Order: sequence, then C-alpha cells, then structure tokens
Amino acid sequence: MTALLMPRCDEGRQVAPFLKRPPMTPPPITQQERRQRLARLEAAMETQGVAAVLIDATSSLRYFTGLVWSRSERMIAALVRPGQPLTYICPRFELDKVGGAVGVPGEFLTWE
Repeated sequence: MTALLMPRCDEGRQVAPFLKRPPMTPPPITQQERRQRLARLEAAMETQGVAAVLIDATSSLRYFTGLVWSRSERMIAALVRPGQPLTYICPRFELDKVGGAVGVPGEFLTWE
C-alpha cells in the first residue's frame, strides 16, 4: 500500500493537497448578461401588463444593473420600462459616482 504524502503546515500538521489550491473565483457578470436579465424582466412585465418597475438600492439593483449602492435617505434607483431606455435616478451631486459605477448604460434623471 502506498501512503499519500501531504505537505505540512507551519504547525507540523498535514494539509490535504486540495486545501493548497487558490480559491476559485467565478467569472465577472458581463454587461451582455445583465442586458439579458433586463430583457427577461421587460418580457415578464409586458406579459403581466406592468408599465414600470422601480428598482431601489437593493441586491436587485446589483443583479440587473451591476450598480452596488447602499440604501440611505437619498434615493438611488433604476427605472425599467419595456421598450424604453434604462433610467437611473439619483441626486445630482451623486451623478459622477453613480454614472461611473453602473454596469449597464442608461439615461440619468437627477434631483436636488
């Protein structure tokens, strides 16, 4: 019988070989994938007769647009309307930050 030789960690304990591999990182979600998600949402909206969906700063905003934003007293959102451009809504002073963080291009509406 052949013994399996495993490397030792600093404390002298044996470490299984699979623990020595770097962790796997999933590939980034592409803009194309996010556009497909939005297209499926729009198709479902049309089927259900929904004119618009407002996506607030939640995990849904990240899922559909790639925009990661924490909820606060200032609304940051995306407005989805079938057949219309994606519209982001944010305070004017956050426009540069939000505009640089979106994963799917769209129009911007700002407020003061």
